[in-house]
Amino acid sequence: MSSAFTPRECNLSDLAEDKPLLLSPTSLEFTPVITCPSSYTQDIFQPACYQLIQHPEYNSTLILRSEPLSDADDAFHVHTPQLHGYSAVRQIHRRIVPRRPGRDPPMEQLCTFYTEEKQGIDASPCVVILTPLLQDGKVLPYYHPDVLHLVFRYISTNDHLRVEVLRPAGRDNAGIAPKLYRTCQHLLTAIHRFSPSYTKNVFHDRLVPRDIYQDMYLLMRERHGVRCVQNWKEVTDPQKHVFEDIAIATYLILLWFYTYSREDAASPPVSSLPKSTDPGAHEDGIFNSWPRPSKGFIDMGCGNGLLTHILAWEGYAGLGIDLRARQSWAHYSGEWTRAALKTASIDPTCPVLEVEGEEVLPEGTFLIGNHADELTPWLPVLARLWNCSGYLSIPCCSWAWDCKWTRGYVDPEFCDSEAEEEGRASSPVAEDTILERIGLVDSKAGSTSTYAQYRGWAAQLSVRCGWVLECDVLRIPSTRNWAVVGRKLDSESAEKGARFARSRVELVRERGSFKAREPEGKAGREH
Repeated sequence: MSSAFTPRECNLSDLAEDKPLLLSPTSLEFTPVITCPSSYTQDIFQPACYQLIQHPEYNSTLILRSEPLSDADDAFHVHTPQLHGYSAVRQIHRRIVPRRPGRDPPMEQLCTFYTEEKQGIDASPCVVILTPLLQDGKVLPYYHPDVLHLVFRYISTNDHLRVEVLRPAGRDNAGIAPKLYRTCQHLLTAIHRFSPSYTKNVFHDRLVPRDIYQDMYLLMRERHGVRCVQNWKEVTDPQKHVFEDIAIATYLILLWFYTYSREDAASPPVSSLPKSTDPGAHEDGIFNSWPRPSKGFIDMGCGNGLLTHILAWEGYAGLGIDLRARQSWAHYSGEWTRAALKTASIDPTCPVLEVEGEEVLPEGTFLIGNHADELTPWLPVLARLWNCSGYLSIPCCSWAWDCKWTRGYVDPEFCDSEAEEEGRASSPVAEDTILERIGLVDSKAGSTSTYAQYRGWAAQLSVRCGWVLECDVLRIPSTRNWAVVGRKLDSESAEKGARFARSRVELVRERGSFKAREPEGKAGREH
């Protein structure tokens, strides 16, 4: 077996060793396109193809996901290809969902596994055929190659992998088009590189189901994408920041739905929501009946304010607070957004949250820290002390309580009150142990990057404040896509967590080292 990927175009010598497949009963011959030595044995071929079928989005940016409709080992579809010398043993009927449904339609496809009859009934599958199912008059979507059948083969005589195709009538005598060849080569690469020993270390969609999130994101992108990109006033790249904040808003709306729904509530009715892009779309109130934090949200360090704007547009009450107003703030449409964006300095050592001269009561609110920098470690503490309904923090820059966080950061003054009474420092659970427990790090591989170590520290703070630790990896266009979530308190450690949170504030206040920055503009002059 060869681990190196050395593909080459199929030639006559390949056909002499192992002839192309024949479709029965017409004896139409498939066209071999590309081949390479296999990196595994025939028994691994089926799981390699299964992964490709389960995740077509890994190989095409135009595809969002695959939805399995059925998986059977008998009673196959009427359009199942029949092959000379091979028997169908399994068939997955799936729907391919495009990333841009307004441009490409979804498509159903048969994925049929075959064994070679001469190898015996117990042999592993060595052929997989992908067959698009089209209604009369419909054409193949752009993301699918222009073929009737696409074949993956394991050639047992020389332990090679091969891709073959059956093209529409009239094109089977023409040469393989460059685009089709590139597609086949890309798919062959995916089949070849499959490793049965691979185990996934990072898991998305832990708190919000993938399919519901993706459908909801497409809806939110239609409602906000073009409008927000066209009206972007910052110097930063709108293609990144707009769609990142749309994704985070989508996640929050769904997280709140699941958090504040009754236990017997149905899934969010995303498929029935309108895709209005009217500037007055906020008035359609499509989310008015959806559960949410009873006292709204506070976006701590909201920056350009887009996340707050999107949530306010969709009818979610809340505030976005930052030290200075951004250029974008005045250009967001709707008084509901301008009323939600405030300039203020947040001092976590101060018992009162004051915004533009008025005291804000954060009890019952949901705190958001989207790359909140020096406020990041304070999110679980403030959410605990303010009796908030929960919080979500997406760490970016590494900050400790009153200084930059560095690898191996230790503050000997920070210890549990119980440990102080015993005259010894506490021994908190190791960061890697916490991340391993929630499935976000492999104990064998470890967490060597500074960001990975900081994630562990941030997760540890949530636990020590008494929150039930939940983490997720968000589907956003950023490498800083890891989120820690607090939605409920651990009954066994809630009291101890409150003491820990109070001790952080008291110790930092005593050290006098946290310097809350003054807000800019009118709010700063009145501060």
